Amino acid sequence: MILLKSHELAVRTEEKGGSVASVLQQDPNRTALGKGRLILLIHGYCNDVADARESYSRFDTNFCGAGPVAARFAGDIFRFYWPGDKAWGWLRFASYSLEIRPAKKSAHVLSEFLRDLGAPVELYLIAHSLGNRVAMELLDDFVQRGTPAAVRLKGVCMMAAAVPVSAVRWPGNLHYASLLARTQVLFSPGDRTLRFAFPVGQALALDSLGSQAVGLNGEPLLHWKWKQQMTYGRKKYDHGDYWKKRETAKPVTEFLTRAVPITPAKRATPSHPLPPANQLRSNRF
Repeated sequence: MILLKSHELAVRTEEKGGSVASVLQQDPNRTALGKGRLILLIHGYCNDVADARESYSRFDTNFCGAGPVAARFAGDIFRFYWPGDKAWGWLRFASYSLEIRPAKKSAHVLSEFLRDLGAPVELYLIAHSLGNRVAMELLDDFVQRGTPAAVRLKGVCMMAAAVPVSAVRWPGNLHYASLLARTQVLFSPGDRTLRFAFPVGQALALDSLGSQAVGLNGEPLLHWKWKQQMTYGRKKYDHGDYWKKRETAKPVTEFLTRAVPITPAKRATPSHPLPPANQLRSNRF
């Protein structure tokens, strides 16, 4: 158990490191219950609770300053904490390959919480880095077991997504999950973490070997409803810029105002090119 503030949800047992909790913990006032709209912020790996709180606070400040349209959504933003870090001191950055499994478990616990909701709720997901793996695994749970009865899935905003392109491209294991909601991808070719560290971490985890991250170049390019390369001034975003830069507020606000659900098929049928038509051979006599 950790001490949560208002509008906070957690599936972690410790402030630093720790395991995935068996049930989701809410703030003392259980603020999320009865809300008609939940906008979940999901941090990435190598974030303890203090790190994530700081990132979320900077995002909240920039978002609320983006104008009256953004202010409409501010009261529905909830901070989600999951154990994507190890209590290894300065070496915790090396734990990436060990955090994919907690990401999956965290998604399952979050799904169980959403399945127990009694009142209808509009759900938005705004995730960063490996938090996007939590988001995609949650949607995969919806694909496998059905979307919770109370949930109206409005969309996903993926920031610097540490999700393998091969996992969302057919026939990847997250392909159907990636089609379940309209998705906005904020990406940057200047992201050094995704360019250099992500392939190594994936290889160590034996997960989608050799695949590029979605958040590096926004691939698969024709897969997403909306995508935007992120810059400030003339500089491209690096991995840690998304929560703290003011430029993030505008596309997130646009995502929230235009994100509407689609009605996917139970299982989308992948398209395959037809074989070339047989050509009749003419014989000369």
